[in-house]
Amino acid sequence: MSGSTPGAGSSRFPLFFVMLVGAALLLAACGGGEEEPEVRTPEVVATTPAATPTTAAPTPTPTATATETIYTVEAGDTALAIAIEFDISLAELAEANGMTEAELDSLQIGQELTIPRPTP
Repeated sequence: MSGSTPGAGSSRFPLFFVMLVGAALLLAACGGGEEEPEVRTPEVVATTPAATPTTAAPTPTPTATATETIYTVEAGDTALAIAIEFDISLAELAEANGMTEAELDSLQIGQELTIPRPTP
């Protein structure tokens, strides 16, 4: 046996054997490796911000159609104030009601006016 130490080959086998047996014992102690390990997914809890209660002031509900609103003239109303309130011009208000702008100066309390939708 050239350059070999007596018993060198035999000393490696027992160390390998001890490691193999140790690994087998470790596997057996941890459940044997026969079953799939349970994978636990962390629970995710969705949170939403708390709703803030809002209170809206009651507003008069005018009668509405798809393209216009009916407004009833009240004491102190002027044609200009009504036009500004609904974001329309005096000319649009007069046209929607079959009147001239001059006739809008003589509105009567309780008179119903057609208010067109503002043009974009």
